[in-house]
Amino acid sequence: MAAPPSTSKAEQILGRARVGIEPVLARWGTEVAPAIAYSIVSPGKCLRGALLLETYRASGGRDPRAAELAAAVEVIHAYSLVHDDLPCMDDAALRRGRPATHRAFGVEAATRAGFAMVPLAAHHLARGAAALQLDGEAVGAIVREVFAAAGAGGMIGGQYLDLEAEGRDLTPEALEQMHRAKTGALITAACSVGGLAARANRATLAGLRGYGDAL
Repeated sequence: MAAPPSTSKAEQILGRARVGIEPVLARWGTEVAPAIAYSIVSPGKCLRGALLLETYRASGGRDPRAAELAAAVEVIHAYSLVHDDLPCMDDAALRRGRPATHRAFGVEAATRAGFAMVPLAAHHLARGAAALQLDGEAVGAIVREVFAAAGAGGMIGGQYLDLEAEGRDLTPEALEQMHRAKTGALITAACSVGGLAARANRATLAGLRGYGDAL
């Protein structure tokens, strides 16, 4: 009988993260509207959540409830995908191997779902941080980190640059600027939040931010 294919280190990390994150998202999915549940309980890689959990562990964190923070970051990512797929944006028919949210529930419901996922993530970020018994300063730092990455200086700004770039030739510098905002900002934030959740010192936080930025 042939041996099973080997699993890479990256696949192991992503698989371990999904074991912690997916049950949390499934639980939240029972508490929200169907279009939101459809959007957050979907077969994604959980890359950003995995980075948060790995940097949390690397910084000395051991509490499994950090998965709540990782799941909240995945909700932010999922919100961006829902709106990115809308007809007024990329008009994508499929997302993660199944109909995009607006194809399954309609444009209006998908638009509302995306907006509702932002406060949903904020609520669970705060609850997750409280479960880890972080103080107010750390909770504030975590929320600011995530929503700075999600805002005009991050994902939203990057999406704007992406739409503006359609049909144009970009310089390598402009292309990098777009990707650092649209995709990279939340990746960097996930790495930073892992350290903040583990109460890492300033030097460690700077290293994690540098790692996320380079990634």
